[in-house]
Amino acid sequence: MSERFWGFVVKNAAVVRLFLSLLLVVAVLLVCVPAAHAEVVLVPGDGDTYTSADQFVPDSDSRKPDKAYLTVTKLLSKRDGTAAVGSDKDASVLKNPNVGVQFSGVGVEFMVTRVTPKAGVSSGDMDPKLSNFDTHERYVGKTDGNGVIKNAPNASVSSASDGFWRVVDNGGVVTQFPVVDNAGVVNYYLLREMDSPYSRADNPLYDPLYNPSPDVIFDLPYHTTNKTTQLDTVTGVRSPVEVAGNVYHLHLFPKNVAKNDLMKTATKVVDVDGKDRGALYAQVGDTISWEVDYRLYNEASPVLGDGKLDIKEIQKYTGKNRNGDSAAVAVVDRLPSGLKMLGGSPGVDPVPQVKLNWQDASGAAHSAPIDAKYNVKSVIGSMKDSQGNYVVGTGTNVYRNIISDTPLWLETLFNNTGTGLGVFLTDNPDAQLCGNTWAWYLSVGDFTRVFSDESSVSGVSHLWLSWTYETKLTGGGGDFLAHETGLLVNEVAAETIDSIQIKDGSLRTDAVVSTPGLQFGKSNKPEEGEIPYAAPYAIFRLTRPEDRYGSMSFLYEDGNFYDADSEGTPQGPPNGVKPVQAMSDDNGIVTFVGIPIVKKDPRDPNSPGKVTELKFGLYEYKEAEVTQGIVYIRPERVFKYVDFSGYAGKTPAELVRTRGGKGVAADINKLDFGPYQCPIVLDHIGRPAFEDDEGRMIKKIIMNWRPGQADPGKVGALPLTGGRGILNMLFVGIVLMIMGLAYRKLKHDKVLSSGPAHAGK
Repeated sequence: MSERFWGFVVKNAAVVRLFLSLLLVVAVLLVCVPAAHAEVVLVPGDGDTYTSADQFVPDSDSRKPDKAYLTVTKLLSKRDGTAAVGSDKDASVLKNPNVGVQFSGVGVEFMVTRVTPKAGVSSGDMDPKLSNFDTHERYVGKTDGNGVIKNAPNASVSSASDGFWRVVDNGGVVTQFPVVDNAGVVNYYLLREMDSPYSRADNPLYDPLYNPSPDVIFDLPYHTTNKTTQLDTVTGVRSPVEVAGNVYHLHLFPKNVAKNDLMKTATKVVDVDGKDRGALYAQVGDTISWEVDYRLYNEASPVLGDGKLDIKEIQKYTGKNRNGDSAAVAVVDRLPSGLKMLGGSPGVDPVPQVKLNWQDASGAAHSAPIDAKYNVKSVIGSMKDSQGNYVVGTGTNVYRNIISDTPLWLETLFNNTGTGLGVFLTDNPDAQLCGNTWAWYLSVGDFTRVFSDESSVSGVSHLWLSWTYETKLTGGGGDFLAHETGLLVNEVAAETIDSIQIKDGSLRTDAVVSTPGLQFGKSNKPEEGEIPYAAPYAIFRLTRPEDRYGSMSFLYEDGNFYDADSEGTPQGPPNGVKPVQAMSDDNGIVTFVGIPIVKKDPRDPNSPGKVTELKFGLYEYKEAEVTQGIVYIRPERVFKYVDFSGYAGKTPAELVRTRGGKGVAADINKLDFGPYQCPIVLDHIGRPAFEDDEGRMIKKIIMNWRPGQADPGKVGALPLTGGRGILNMLFVGIVLMIMGLAYRKLKHDKVLSSGPAHAGK
């Protein structure tokens, strides 16, 4: 049967209908079936965590090596360096002069022992201090003139040569390490320093301050994550990516743990009941004790500017700082905003407890207290209260000319500037929320009152300045410095009359305590083509996991939940107990610290407690503000979940060892922001839009929106399909339009060809 179709005579109309049906099927497939993924390839570069020398192989690669290698380089230093990642690149980082590495350790003997966990112990929980493992094959080596021990290139290398691994049982050189044991399980090894010329008094290299490197257990091949770049071969877009895999040539750089010139340690954590936690783990309500030590020298011929502060240099110094004071040593401590400095009576400023410790010629120990006070005038941005008085602890950094009168206005003790809420708390500034920076200095006179002249220091050794203090971990604002999730990082810096002579001579170090934490970003809602920017000063709180918007209770510092707006009522929290909350900083980063997940069994109050609080909801309690005065709108929902389930049942001591000592972080993958997740995580040139203090990318970002913008949770949206998806949608739209027109035309032509008798039916 013939029919007219858009002016053409078609003998079989079924063909047209079949064609249109097939066209519809194609359109549906284009929409419903995902387009074939463009091939994504990894592009190694200088910015990668690992180099080709490390033999990093992604987990997804089916071609796995059957050999593994270990290179150990012994370094001697006077200051802590950047944390190593097991890469050959660590050599260049650790030998940076600013890190204080002096030279390679020659003639140091190490032993490598294969270990397996005892019954009931997982491989990752093996601890050199607990000896919760069994030992097997042993290998030994002595560092060569470059401080290196490595696998021999072939079996013909002399077993007497330094710099190569040897089998303890037969003395043969080791050309490679097995990838797995006889049962097909990845091998773990214990690295231990056995002997060193620096620790023997009869050796010319003897150093009385030298201590062996700490023992370490590692897997080989070493499972880790490589930060690299991926390339979309269709679009040509490059983007950063983290790839899980194994390092088959592990490079370790064990360092001596002799006391550095500037040291900081967390010495004890006490819970709210006054019980020692027994581990460097803290949550809100706990009190943490800290100690800062600075080493002084007493050499026969001191040289000003050699990096070693000598007591004789202080005695002879006549210079002044910009305030006209004869400052000899300045110490600046910058606390995370969650820590409250303790000390002094209520309403009275805390006072630093500083002592000068030394040994006399007979070896007897002595100690003398030194009168010091926190000096706020030297702190950048120190704030005044409504009466015009400087507030101790406010500010974010310190100028180097706290020691010298040289106008070093652009040089500060800390490399990065802190952040705070100074713009919002002008009348009643609070140290915790306005920098939490505590600076003090000692004058020449503070030292000469103890050691008046050169004769008084004859035979004196082991001179140390020691500063001790306590802090309380509160639920206040989190960590405005955006340190790594799950860690309380407490920074300290020092400047002296010696270090001021050196470019970037300021000494810096930190101490770390594990703490349950969560970190994410806070942004505006970007319009098309825009890059999101930080939305600071939004406040987030934690709820019960089952809570919904409109019926919420908030987590407080005592570990209990109280209904919203119940403060000040009999059903509310006790006086002085605050909610656990965190605020987005100037860079839009929200960092919770101290989330109380450990609880004690009330039947055993002396127990250390264990993790029982596993999940929380997250609620934006106060929307973000920006300096332009724009008030944003916040989502009216509770987000799920802030999840600590992976730590269930662990004690504080076990939490400290979890994740290799990298803190107690909530599983960020379990937190779902839904339509409020910012869709853009990279800027125009492929850099992360949000980062923590060490430049680690933050991908979980929640949006606020301005009045006039649509609520992301209430607006229908097409799927984010990218360029190819847009073309597909456009093609489908055109197809549907053609089909509609074709159908109408076909029907119209059919009516006309049927004659007047059929019209209108």
